[in-house]
Amino acid sequence: MCDRVRAPARGALIATPQSRSSAELVEANRRFYDALWTDARLIPPERFNTWPLARSLAAAAPRRLEVAPGLRPRLPLDGTQFADVSAPALAKLRACGASAVFGPITELPFADGAFDLVCALDIVEHVDDDERALSELARVSAAGAALLETRRPDLLYLSTSDYVQHKHAPGTPEANAFCAMLDRYLSRIDALGAVIALTADHGMSAKTDAAGRPQVVYLAGLIDGARVILPITDPYVVHHGALGSYATIYLPHGADPHAAAARIARERGVALVLHASEACDMFELPRDRVGDLVVISDADFVLGTAPELHDLSGLDAPLRSHGGLSEQTVPLIVNRPLALEAGRRFRNFDAFDLALNCVEESG
Repeated sequence: MCDRVRAPARGALIATPQSRSSAELVEANRRFYDALWTDARLIPPERFNTWPLARSLAAAAPRRLEVAPGLRPRLPLDGTQFADVSAPALAKLRACGASAVFGPITELPFADGAFDLVCALDIVEHVDDDERALSELARVSAAGAALLETRRPDLLYLSTSDYVQHKHAPGTPEANAFCAMLDRYLSRIDALGAVIALTADHGMSAKTDAAGRPQVVYLAGLIDGARVILPITDPYVVHHGALGSYATIYLPHGADPHAAAARIARERGVALVLHASEACDMFELPRDRVGDLVVISDADFVLGTAPELHDLSGLDAPLRSHGGLSEQTVPLIVNRPLALEAGRRFRNFDAFDLALNCVEESG
């Protein structure tokens, strides 16, 4: 079968201590994910909420690549080239009719400019040598301005990792260099006559005290038997320690949700505790993905499960993360005059509507 209701975290490259060589990192990744994927089934891309966008992008990109999909590919199996380091994942992708080859994200076995669409979801920020990974993705893709210059597609969706924002605060040399790079690329695309809608998935805030120490509210020990889910969790990410400002909690059978909410709300660093129905109404969340309670931290705090489950030894810069109310506001910029109805509330996903339907007619 080529489906499964639940599967382990996707991807086949993880960040590990920098003292290891590249070969050792690949081997460690391979062993970990070989064990993880051996007893799992492939979830077809149609099962994910990214499918409508992935399908539309794939339709305009005959040469396409997805890197490190594990058993959770997002691009169509038919016609997409997949690259991964896990033998079980590769075998199961092939068994479902996909073309899949061994290929670490830092050393892809493809020619320069080989693909019109390159997809690496939730992977780059997990890689130890992220600069090399990004360079490889750029090398094999004919993306952005290059595609506009050569193929003139009707729609391009270009995405970046949030690794820089996690590691470097606004105004630092690294953050400024990243923004300058984006400015150069966007200027080139603008000069080609494209309508550009620029936005972000979320903001980013420092989550430390005045001395730069992480400020964490650990939730697992507050309510006996409760299960704490942190959407940002990935124990192999060194740059945020699997800590964010949002958590949902599943209470044990028979627990009083009001008493549990009151107990959590007393913790320093907790900004908001909501019952599931309240959180779903306030934040437009799907009810089947939310526990009994939703917890949001203060702007300079993050939420964790238990100290022993979060390795902060890999933090080489003050902790920066997201998920709270303080990270809701993001830029939404369009490089053309817009025809808009009065009083409209904008969200980041409106970027598509603004670019496609709201640009004023010229002349």
